[in-house]
Amino acid sequence: SGRLSIKTNLSGSTTSSGDLLSGSTIATNTFGTTKETPFTASVAANQAPSIAFTNQTAKFETNLALNGVCMVSMSVSDDESDTPFSASLSGSDLQLVYSNANSSSIGLHLTENATAREYFYSVTITDQFGKSQTYSDRSFTVATSADYGRVFVYDVGFNNATYNTAVGITSEDGSTPPVATPVTDIGFLDKIIDDDVIGDSTFTYSYGGSQTATKLAEASGSNLHTVLRSMGSSGTISRNSSKHFVILFPSGSDMGGIPTTTTDSYGGSTTGEYVLEVGTDGSTIDGSNTLESSEINQMTLATSHVGYTKWFMVGAANQIASSTNFNLGLNPSSGSGGA
Repeated sequence: SGRLSIKTNLSGSTTSSGDLLSGSTIATNTFGTTKETPFTASVAANQAPSIAFTNQTAKFETNLALNGVCMVSMSVSDDESDTPFSASLSGSDLQLVYSNANSSSIGLHLTENATAREYFYSVTITDQFGKSQTYSDRSFTVATSADYGRVFVYDVGFNNATYNTAVGITSEDGSTPPVATPVTDIGFLDKIIDDDVIGDSTFTYSYGGSQTATKLAEASGSNLHTVLRSMGSSGTISRNSSKHFVILFPSGSDMGGIPTTTTDSYGGSTTGEYVLEVGTDGSTIDGSNTLESSEINQMTLATSHVGYTKWFMVGAANQIASSTNFNLGLNPSSGSGGA
């Protein structure tokens, strides 16, 4: 049992790939019996290592493609297993990160938060004997993430049966939705337009005395109704007041399901017409028993919030009594409603 080895380096010699090395082995046992066995060995060139690239496509959006994130995984293989490997990179805002000892697993990581654009790079992989292969003009594209804005539900904090009075609206124009004019320098609507308070957990304002508005829920998502159904605990929002509430959401975001008018029944066909549903104290919106007459308005904030100055506000026209919680929905009037 043994092996044969060559006595000189083939690299740089006159023996090249495709040539044959020949010889024979002679073995003799203790009785003097001899056996000669010829052999040939074919000379093959050292093969360059290769890379298998896997794009991490789930991270190809600006909100996920952040400094240090791996955008492309690279797995290096080599016919002769001539490790460790070394790699070099050409490409801006990127770096190579090795994740094992023989450098066969490499990640292409960002060195700063990505912008929405195409990233170009080239990688050269080399084995320990200097054999290399270059992968040129590779790229991946980072897209702008969807911007859904934020949805807020507030208890307005003022007790009055009339919706416009409760939220501090003096007049509305003929726009769709109507632009609401607030009471001058007082009231809930004036406060959220002028004082950059959307998102605050509570805020106070003057309106027949000092009033306190309370944020009941906040969330974001791709569809307004779905966002409302996710708020609180599985769609149930804690509440211990019968004062008016409002739903605030930006206009012009990527969020779908945005109403421009409201009604109190299903079976309509008007685009942008929606129905507000409110289930109280453990009851769930059902498309029939939880329908509410509602109001919708638009406003322009003095200071943008989450990147938006134009906002919509929806609220039930009537005060809705509840002692512990409620759940909300906004469905197109052309549908059947419910959860």
